[in-house]
Amino acid sequence: MPCLGEGLDAVAGLRWAEPAGGQKYCYAGYAVRMRTMIVLPDHHHAEAKRKAARDGISLSEYIRRLVADDLDRGVPAGDPSAIFGLFDSGGSRIADGKQAMISEAIDKQFAARRR
Repeated sequence: MPCLGEGLDAVAGLRWAEPAGGQKYCYAGYAVRMRTMIVLPDHHHAEAKRKAARDGISLSEYIRRLVADDLDRGVPAGDPSAIFGLFDSGGSRIADGKQAMISEAIDKQFAARRR
């Protein structure tokens, strides 16, 4: 199938590949798959086969789904409220006088160097 113009590629579902030789080729993104060999401990292989059979799918499809689910998940968003109220400042209001405290510390350090 020849590649279409750039504007139509996304609509047609085509992808561009540019091998080291520099010539561009196009292919339908869903038609190309990579063959990968993995090594599993015997007990993991057996359990994965059982789960795939129970779901009525092949072991390959089971593994493809696991990989896709893991990649789609991304970084889990944490609940920011989980850290609220964990600490007690004891009534400290350090932010109120922050600039003054920093200036005082710098002045003390500068004065100590001059001695």
